[in-house]
Amino acid sequence: MSVSCEGITLPAGGTAIADIFISHSGSDNEVAAAIGERIRRERPSWSLFYDKDNIRAGQRWQERLREELASCRVVLALLSRS
Repeated sequence: MSVSCEGITLPAGGTAIADIFISHSGSDNEVAAAIGERIRRERPSWSLFYDKDNIRAGQRWQERLREELASCRVVLALLSRS
């Protein structure tokens, strides 16, 4: 699963809440990045979460993904044959 957080609100855990969580296969990174960039251009006030940009080395990534999924406003799931 996957998405860059220029979030708006900081919850108790200190991570920003994203408006849009982009979920995608690792083999679809380029497509997800292109969609994310277009959203940023057309809606600069919307924040995005990409696992590639927002999960640090050593971080509990499964927990982080669950938190982001539970708090985001929209999940954009990219489906492909990958």
